[in-house]
Amino acid sequence: VVTDLDKAIRFFTEVVGLKVLSRADEWGWAELAGHDGGSQLGIALAGKETTVKPGQNAIMTFTVADIVKSKNEM
Repeated sequence: VVTDLDKAIRFFTEVVGLKVLSRADEWGWAELAGHDGGSQLGIALAGKETTVKPGQNAIMTFTVADIVKSKNEM
């Protein structure tokens, strides 16, 4: 759950390198995937119909060759 869907999509595509699979602005929802196609991420825009707050309910893991370099790039 995020407060700004456009900003979240920009981060996950431009910084993390995911690609947008689908986007439904009328529902405040987007699905992204890694280039391997094996991993997917759904992002929902915070709204009054949900009690889940932005930043909650997500656990993500990444495998990288150099953690310090990757952290600095992000």
